[in-house]
Amino acid sequence: MLRDRLLQHLRARVALEVELAAQPTRAARTEIPELAQRVARMRDRLGHLEADLHARTAPFSEEMTVHQAWARHPGVRSIFAARDLPECDLCSVGDDETLAEACQGYGLSLEQLLSELNALLRG
Repeated sequence: MLRDRLLQHLRARVALEVELAAQPTRAARTEIPELAQRVARMRDRLGHLEADLHARTAPFSEEMTVHQAWARHPGVRSIFAARDLPECDLCSVGDDETLAEACQGYGLSLEQLLSELNALLRG
């Protein structure tokens, strides 16, 4: 009789422990997908921030369009103006024409232009 009562008590205690142990697992099952989505959104945002940082700190390059260069730094205007090109930001082909194409079209030294533009970024 005592033995049966002890076994019953132990079974109840084990059942309670199992139930208590399972509670966090149930909560975790609902929280894990939500956390995974939050992590995915954070990774996506980080990727955008890294791309933005790269775009802001990468050097001027020959593949950059004229309008991209003009939007990049306010000092670009004076560099272009010194080459008698003060209105390139208004040019209708500035969205498509690269710095290399502009230099070729106007007989400018691409290397010299890029050197001066990149000097703006250094300070």
